[in-house]
Amino acid sequence: MLFKEIARLVDIPEGTMKQIDFGKSEILLVNFEGIIYAISNRCGHMDAPLSNGTLEGKIIECSLHSAQFDVTTGKNIRPSDMGEPTFHLKIFEVKVETGLIKLKV
Repeated sequence: MLFKEIARLVDIPEGTMKQIDFGKSEILLVNFEGIIYAISNRCGHMDAPLSNGTLEGKIIECSLHSAQFDVTTGKNIRPSDMGEPTFHLKIFEVKVETGLIKLKV
């Protein structure tokens, strides 16, 4: 499999996130403790963009109904405020080489 450059490491300081369009996918890049994680940008509850949510440590909270996800695993750790099921997020494989973030295609 090949890796394609999608961002520069300097554009995502530690503790921040950045939404990237990659083909037909919206991907959220998160820098947690110096490691880049790539997850689906869409909440599994009502398809809201997680990039509009808040990031605290490795937990991202959806701005629509407060579902929470662990960005390191994609697992849903708190369901939405509406009590409806919320699915885990898709995880994408990334690597960082010479300051460039690359996604496995």
